[in-house]
Amino acid sequence: MSAPQLRPRTAGGGRVEPTARGWRLVLPPGPARPYRLAQLDDYAGLPRSRFPHTPGRRLRLRARVHNPRGAGTWGFGWWNHPFGLGLGFGGPRLFPTWPQSAWFFYAAAPNFLSFHPHRAPAQGFFAGVTRSQPRGVSWPTVFLALSAGVLLWPRGAAWLWHRVAAWVQQEGQALDPLDPSQWHEYVLEWRPDQVRFAIDGHEVARTLAPRPPLGLVLWVDNQYAAWPPKQRPRWGLLPVPQEVVLDIEDATIEAVG
Repeated sequence: MSAPQLRPRTAGGGRVEPTARGWRLVLPPGPARPYRLAQLDDYAGLPRSRFPHTPGRRLRLRARVHNPRGAGTWGFGWWNHPFGLGLGFGGPRLFPTWPQSAWFFYAAAPNFLSFHPHRAPAQGFFAGVTRSQPRGVSWPTVFLALSAGVLLWPRGAAWLWHRVAAWVQQEGQALDPLDPSQWHEYVLEWRPDQVRFAIDGHEVARTLAPRPPLGLVLWVDNQYAAWPPKQRPRWGLLPVPQEVVLDIEDATIEAVG
């Protein structure tokens, strides 16, 4: 068992402050622009092939969020930073790729992050996994399809949505009854065949597993993204009416058999 080795990343006045048992991630109030971010991660500057996490490990931490509905997104877990090129949730400039993730995630109402709403929440606070496994499809093909979807909306957007939905698997569980403004212990256990999510010692979800390797990320920002069916994809920034604070304590990663 060990504490994760994380580096701060901030934008738009966001702050990462060390505390006695962890960190405080602060998103300042203000209008939609500029992009605001307070983040910790362990993949800065690395190519995706060298992201440090593979199955067989358990992330455990305690967290609370002051004003949890005031941000665009916040959360903690593993992902492969698929957007790259500076687009989406901060991070290094990497060429875009197919998304892989396993995390506790909050998405404000303008977000719509599910290609499978009957199996994975599109917004709100949820535990979720994304696993992509396209066959014979390159990113130039996807870029052209995305352009067609935007230009030919709604028919092109609907075609693109269904095609990507066939390539991207998602599973998750909404956590609406939980109050994230109170301290809770979160556990994310990643095995080769499944991911187990638990809160305060109680399992809340079991899902399929993403493809490794992945990086660890803890963040809060004012961004949103939406790809609802039969509509043009949207993304942008949201105003932050009041300061949002994500407190993290006692974060550890341990091997599991």
